[in-house]
Amino acid sequence: MKIYIVQGTCGTYEDRITWCVKAFYTQQEAEDYRNNCQATAETLYKEVEEQNLTIWQIDPSTNPYDPSMLTDYTGTSYFIITTELVCKEG
Repeated sequence: MKIYIVQGTCGTYEDRITWCVKAFYTQQEAEDYRNNCQATAETLYKEVEEQNLTIWQIDPSTNPYDPSMLTDYTGTSYFIITTELVCKEG
């Protein structure tokens, strides 16, 4: 059985950080969630820019889809990876 994992990322090269956000049984659920994460992150970055604040002043907990969101000057991006879920009986 395949599962779809939404991951977040920010930074570049050796400063790149990637984290798992949530896993889903269907690709559509994962895509919808990824889109919500990305839209919310972009809104937060835009609000910070409009208020002449720095990205370091973004409160990650204001992203209800990813309260562990990390920020960087490169922005925050979300993507989906697919893997097999293996369940052992016993």
